[in-house]
Parts: sequence; structure tokens; C-alpha cells
Amino acid sequence: MKVVGLFLFGLLLCQTLSAQPDWDSIKANAVPFVALPNEYETPVKLPLAVGGWEDGLYITRDGLHLYCIYLPADVFSFLYVGDGDISNFSPYRRGPTFGMDLTTNPAGASEWLHGDILYTHRTSVDEPFPEWQLSNLARPVFSEGAVQIVMKNDSTADIFVYTSNHDMVPGKDNVDILMFRDSSLNPSGVGEFLPPPVRTEDQDTNPHIERLDASNLVLFYDSGDRPNADVDMWFSTSADDGATWSQPKPVTSLNTELDEQMPHLFPGDAGQWWLYFMGEDSTSMKSGIYRARLGTNGDWNSWTDQELVIGVGNTFAVGEPTLTRDGDIAFVVIYEATDGTATDKYDADPWFLPRKSPPTSVGGGPSHVPDSFELLQNYPNPFNPTTTIRYQLPQAGRVVLTIYNLFGQPLRVLVNQGQSAGEHAVVWDGRNQAAVPVASGMYFYSLRVGETLVATRKALLLK
Repeated sequence: MKVVGLFLFGLLLCQTLSAQPDWDSIKANAVPFVALPNEYETPVKLPLAVGGWEDGLYITRDGLHLYCIYLPADVFSFLYVGDGDISNFSPYRRGPTFGMDLTTNPAGASEWLHGDILYTHRTSVDEPFPEWQLSNLARPVFSEGAVQIVMKNDSTADIFVYTSNHDMVPGKDNVDILMFRDSSLNPSGVGEFLPPPVRTEDQDTNPHIERLDASNLVLFYDSGDRPNADVDMWFSTSADDGATWSQPKPVTSLNTELDEQMPHLFPGDAGQWWLYFMGEDSTSMKSGIYRARLGTNGDWNSWTDQELVIGVGNTFAVGEPTLTRDGDIAFVVIYEATDGTATDKYDADPWFLPRKSPPTSVGGGPSHVPDSFELLQNYPNPFNPTTTIRYQLPQAGRVVLTIYNLFGQPLRVLVNQGQSAGEHAVVWDGRNQAAVPVASGMYFYSLRVGETLVATRKALLLK
């Protein structure tokens, strides 16, 4: 049985040196990459972070309630370097236990590693979060995590969802989505399983539900077991307030051969929906937090204008995006101690990225108008298969952004439309105008605004 509700990047991890890592120094020097500096401030590690593994982060829209899945261990080393034996995890143990029951188990073992949900809340966004407390959902043996809430009022959840593996099918590592209705923000009990066809024997996790009206709901989640070996995002809808659900469909407008997961829906200005999620760069195999805009209202597979929001910077991984109503992002950072041991090499903490104020259109514009035209270097570079190109417009104008080969022949027009002043971004998927993947090599991209050529830059595609 595997621990659930974690980053499942499928990365190769290695044993290294035997020195104990200086975690205080590593975390103090960690700098995630902010891909949209005109929209966001400087990211900070939340002060309540402890020495254990804090993952599966969720912050409520009002910014007052925070949840995570917690394991008192170096989970990456335990799963990918060790043998993942949950009845023998002492070598990987790290951080406080918060009163977790780590001894009760069905095998008669002396210890049993599982994940529990931690919870904390504050009375004002101007205050820091108090220290974590074990939530009322904590139970022995099984793992619970991936909380998400649709608020009814300041103290009540209209919908409270989370995941658990407590009803596993023999021989399957299945994880299910459960729901409370009209509950407290720290409910007790188990809740009810979401019914089939959402509930299967697959591993379905990281749920996010939004209420569209009194009857209609939309659910996004990720799965690595449905008809695809990769971790992909899926969606389902309900027209009867969650009593029944449509057949889940993959988010083919965003899913690739890499892992896309941890979807988070966000309602922007003027009814515009955005999807924040974790993706991977195939060249570096590093994660990033991306977002995309819904192209057609009501078509939950019409995501477009994908762009990078947070990159790893000098950290090991980033993920678990979750937003307040103001557009601030709570997320998880994973660190790697290059001088760590085989049992103490990785750690995960909650971080916070404030959005600049006053905001303009959430997920669709900068917080101020740039002073000059500028075409920025694509990121990542080198890349495979996608890269984000950002540019700045001090005034509105007709924008043409074109990809060229080494001979100066145009291959793809990425943008050809009038655009407002501000910072913009577009993703090139490494394909030409006929949607055929191009070969590895050097390419150029140029930005024209009206009749003016702003700049030309190089992009390197490595397959």
C-alpha cells in the first residue's frame, strides 16, 4: 500500500553523501521562480512550516483556513530510494507527529506510516497562521488528504471534499474522493463517496469542485490509473447538486505525455474561468505551476493561453497551487539537500505568493502597465515540448508573434490580434502552423506591434 495525496512526479532519486543537511540554510536560500513578476510579489515560506512533509496544500478563498496532508518523514527518499515499507519507516522519520497514531495497524507491526490532514485558521489575513493542529479527519492506518472546500458562509462548508484510501480494493492502490455537505470547516467522520462513474478502482485524487448555480457543479481531479499511464487531469459535471455525475473526461486541451495534475479552478473577472495546475518540463524534468484560460464558457475542455506562473528556481519542485479570492497563491515547495543522506535528502513546505495590489483581471493581466515594449526570453530554454514566451506592451496595438526556422522562414504565427497594454504570455508547443511537431534545433521568435519590429530572440528545442 502506498502513501497517497503526494507529489507523484515519478522522478529518479538517488542516494548520495552521508552528511546531515543544513535544512535551515537550504530553506533560507530557496528562491522559486516567479514567471509573472508584474502580477506577483516575492514568494515566501509560511512561518508555520515544520520539519516533516507538508503537502496537498489548500487555502480557502477568504485566506483564513489552511490545510495540508502531513507525514513525519522524508517521503521522497522513503518512496523512491527506500523500499516504501510503511511498517518500517523509522530511518526516514523527521518532524513532529502532532499526536498522529503511528502504531495502530492491521499487521501487528511496531509502527505504521500514513498521512493525516493538518488544519489551522486565523481571524485576519494580516495575521500569520498559528501552528498546525491535527484535524478531526485524522485516523490511524489510512491516509487522508487533498482537502478542497466550497464555502457556504464564514464557518460552514457547502461542499467539503478530500481523498482517502480507507476502502481499498485488494491488490489495488485506489484512492477515492469523499464529500461532506453543510459541514463545519473541520468536520468529523468520514463523509460519503462520490458515486460512480467518478468513483472507480483507480487512484483519483486532488479534487476541486466549484458550484456554478443551485444545481450545477463541476469537478476536476487527477488520476494516474485511468486509460493512460501518465498522470492526467479529468473533469466531470453534475446537474443535480452532486447526486449524480457525468462520465469523466480527460482534459485533452492540456494533458500531454508528461504529468499534468493538481488542478485548481479559479473564477477570474467578468466570469472568466482559469485552471491552475502542476505540469512538468520534459527537458529538465522539473515541475512548474501553470495556468490556462477557459476558451468557451461551458466547455470544460477548451483551455487555452497556457502560461507558466511559478517555476522551480533553485528548488527541487513546486506544485499544489491553491488561490484566495484576491488571486494570492498558496503552494508547496520541495527542497533537495545535495549533501543529504539516503534517508534525509528531501523536504516539503507550504509557501505563499502574494498578488500585487491593486489587481486587474485575475489570471489575465498585469498589475501595472509596462513603460516600454519588450520581448522576454522564453522559459524554459532549452525546452521540450512546450515553452512560454512573455512580452510587454505599454499601449494597445496589433500584435504579431511569429516563430521562424534558421532560414528565416515563418513556421507558426502564435499571436495575430489586437491586444491591450500590459504583460502577455503565449505557449509554443513545438509545432508548426499545420500542427506538425518540428525537429530539434534553434528557432527564432519575433514580436511586431503595428508596423514596428520590437525584438527577435532565440529558442532551442531539444528532444
